[in-house]
Amino acid sequence: MKAICLATQLTQEQHAEAHADPRFAPTYNMTKGKEYLVLGISFIRNSPIYGNATLFEIEDNAGLCVSTPSTLLEISDATPSKWWIARQEKDWFRLWPDELHAEYFHDDFNSRRADAVEKFQRVKQRLESEG
Repeated sequence: MKAICLATQLTQEQHAEAHADPRFAPTYNMTKGKEYLVLGISFIRNSPIYGNATLFEIEDNAGLCVSTPSTLLEISDATPSKWWIARQEKDWFRLWPDELHAEYFHDDFNSRRADAVEKFQRVKQRLESEG
């Protein structure tokens, strides 16, 4: 699945619709018009940060794996990955590659732990080869 960046920050209206914490208003490190590989999708409810949202996991311009509100992107290739595994908890449902479900994976990858970076590159290569 791929998506094109429409904006890099939620509007006040989008924040209000999601019931997101207004103090959490990052500018995402993406480029308007650029297409991104969607590594996974999360559907969350009652998050203290995101509120109620659908999040796309993408690799941003800095090379970080970031949970990005789907309203900032437009799907350009709607084909879901055959590598996505579903997991559910009380307030979230995720479709991610199995490796990304590992505890602290995002922290380890974004901190550039060698094993996590290697794992991420394998996952990304697998997903890219689908399209």
